[in-house]
Parts: sequence; structure tokens; C-alpha cells
Amino acid sequence: MDMMMASSLLTRRCDKDTLVAHAKGHRPITCLVYTLLLPWAAEVAREYQLQSALLWIQPATVFDIYYYFSGYSEVINDNISDPSCSIKLPGLPLLKSQDL
Repeated sequence: MDMMMASSLLTRRCDKDTLVAHAKGHRPITCLVYTLLLPWAAEVAREYQLQSALLWIQPATVFDIYYYFSGYSEVINDNISDPSCSIKLPGLPLLKSQDL
């Protein structure tokens, strides 16, 4: 097991312990806010039937690119090495392949 996975498992275990301790102390946690850096946090929230919310910590432009990538992946992949190629995604300015 690599260090990253071990650290993630340890952190997940500690967070579960924290949730249980707060519930027993009559100060229950009712919502878990997490980022892309802690994708397992949503699983912990589901396990304890907590509401959860993803806090998007990247620029909105990146969110748009992720959102539309699935519909344009072939165009992007076919032209990624062509520096003169431009791609127009809805709601965004014209993007060059180097922007992606």
C-alpha cells in the first residue's frame, strides 16, 4: 500500500471517529462540505446519512471544460497537438488546444 492510500485511509477513519464523537456529544454534524481532494468524503456522508456538498475550488472555466469535455472529447483529442486548432465550447471564449 502506498503512502497516499495509507494516509487517505487513516484520514477517513479519523473523520468517521469525529462524526461519531460529535453525535454522541449532542452536537451532531448535519452537512459535510468537501472538495475534489477528498472524494471519499461523499462516501462517508452517505454512510452516515448526512447531506453533503462539493465545494468547487477551481475556476468556473475549468468546470465548464470538464462539463463539456465528454461531448467534445473526440474533437479535442484529434486536434490537441495542432497549436492552430481552436475549439468553441458553449459559454466560453474560443480556446486553443494549448489552453486545454
